[in-house]
Amino acid sequence: MIIDTHLHIGDRDDCKEILQTSKFKDLYRLYSCLDVDTINQTERFVDKLDKFFAIPIVFCETDIVSANQYVLNYSDKQNKAIPVLLIGDNCKFETIASMSKYNIFKEHFSLHNCEDFAKRNMIYDYISNSNGYLLLHTFQEKIYEHIMNLRGTFPNMKIIIAHLGRDSFASWNYTKNMIDLLSQDKNILTDISTIKNLELIKYAIKMYGSNRVLFGTDFPYEVSPEIKLEKYLENVYSLNLKSKEIDNILFNNALNVIEDSEVKLLRK
Repeated sequence: MIIDTHLHIGDRDDCKEILQTSKFKDLYRLYSCLDVDTINQTERFVDKLDKFFAIPIVFCETDIVSANQYVLNYSDKQNKAIPVLLIGDNCKFETIASMSKYNIFKEHFSLHNCEDFAKRNMIYDYISNSNGYLLLHTFQEKIYEHIMNLRGTFPNMKIIIAHLGRDSFASWNYTKNMIDLLSQDKNILTDISTIKNLELIKYAIKMYGSNRVLFGTDFPYEVSPEIKLEKYLENVYSLNLKSKEIDNILFNNALNVIEDSEVKLLRK
């Protein structure tokens, strides 16, 4: 079984228009690492997956409500998809809380400032009280402070650190430091999406344990239309892990997140 916990879903035509017309396209890397033709290959890519976390494709211009609705509509038709909804300053708590049966959310800092903590307090509180999960990046050191604020204020919230906590350059020292800092908290998990340095993946498994490391690809970012799932799996299979550790990373941990988030929400 293979579960991709970091896969993005979006409309090709909408993405193409944004990539061509956005005033931010020359300022932020997320515009240059997305190929619209790769989006066309989404169904081919997910065909070999057993399940996947469907996260909206995000730009600075993204309307959170519309992006979330697109993912929900997609997930209704694609039974492998587990919707992961965006949160933001302009999203009402009641809207977010009622949209999905899975209590897994994504905070993306191209949509708001992590320092505007209070604007999202009701959403954070809901996630914490439901023992929910929040996926986020740590591209900047100030986001580490944000995470510490979240864990201190909302102790039941579980956090998934994208890309092992790397910075924009995937530098060893920065990523290792984030692993060292964040792996000590048992309510924090991480995913290996976009990480090509096998030594960093090994180190993350050592520090977090194989039961808190998730498989992810970040599809369709930074890939060509011809990319195949097997290319991502090579990173896991080449680590010489025990079969139990491989199973944890490829699907067991993700199944736990899915079951945990669904049960907590359905009991509300």
